[in-house]
Amino acid sequence: GVGATVIACQLATALQRLGRRVVAVDLGLPLGDLDLHFDLRPRYTLAQLADPGQSIDAAYLQSISCVHASGVRVIAAPQCPEEAEAVTAKQIANALEVLRSDCDFVVVDLARTWSEPLLQALDVADLVLLVTLLDVPTLHHVRRQLAVLERLRIPAGKIRVIANRASSADAVGESEVQN
Repeated sequence: GVGATVIACQLATALQRLGRRVVAVDLGLPLGDLDLHFDLRPRYTLAQLADPGQSIDAAYLQSISCVHASGVRVIAAPQCPEEAEAVTAKQIANALEVLRSDCDFVVVDLARTWSEPLLQALDVADLVLLVTLLDVPTLHHVRRQLAVLERLRIPAGKIRVIANRASSADAVGESEVQN
């Protein structure tokens, strides 16, 4: 809706162009579309994390990722909801920890719904980018999300609100956004 996935792709690609090792992870569970935005057809997805016999290490995470032409490694969301349900918050936390030590940047595209995997990602994030449009309903939603983040004790200093597609025709002017 607001363009968060597009921004995640652009951010990952821009960081990769700077010569950094970047992985983009799609936690838009249950049906993320990061792979679509990168024009990839992944053979494996986050669903592979649910394999109980598999240890989650850097080599394994690299094997389940796709590489975009830009060099960004992409770990796609599962292709169906039942696969997404099998992935636990603990598996996500372990994977993100390994990726943080293996890569310069881990860009995570999150779902719009609150879930345990999303909370795990927020907990380990260095920076949270909250994407909005400058219309009343979307800004209202952002205000509610900021309140939830505050209740979760996510430090305000690591949250940035980004207005996407801002124009002079927006219903809410720049000076009114802070209110």
